[in-house]
Amino acid sequence: MKLPDIPISLCSYCAMPVMVAGQKETDGASPNAGRIAKIQGHKTFEDAMAHNAQEIPDYFTGGRFAWHGRNFVILAVVLVGLGAVFSSSSALLPWSAFAVVALLLGLFMIVKGNGLKSKAIADPISKRPGMIVDRRSETEVAGWNGATCYYFTIEFEDGAVGEYGFSGRGATEDPYPTGMTGLAYLRGANLLEFKHIRV
Repeated sequence: MKLPDIPISLCSYCAMPVMVAGQKETDGASPNAGRIAKIQGHKTFEDAMAHNAQEIPDYFTGGRFAWHGRNFVILAVVLVGLGAVFSSSSALLPWSAFAVVALLLGLFMIVKGNGLKSKAIADPISKRPGMIVDRRSETEVAGWNGATCYYFTIEFEDGAVGEYGFSGRGATEDPYPTGMTGLAYLRGANLLEFKHIRV
């Protein structure tokens, strides 16, 4: 038995207006254009533009790699110093071997970490008023851990529509709901943050 198609205008969960992604009025204009146009005139818009969004997880992963790499380089220097102190001892060879391994590992981690950070911020950041018109998610499980990546379709003030990836930030933070208006912080194909501006 086919259920009747009952139209609704508000989401029963978040009270946001319910709209279909890509839906157009009869004259070809988006029904979201009016609301999106009001964002720049909102009293909180300037503060939102001054806000610095959090970078993608790869940036922080790169930072951790580089930090641990520096620690290994410091360890290598310490081992070289100990080797010099015990230069007349038969323990010189093990100290030197450990120092070389620590130095090589440290340099590798520094290069890898800085590479991850550079790649994460290679694209310039842009801040654009818009509205989330659709979303989906993909979860990848590796061993005992899983990571969820969300993909938000955003309509902008000029009528353009694009899909951007957003890494999940844990169970304590709900993903952005469809119909939310605000300022999108974008870096390449990634959504860094979406700051809600109610219009």
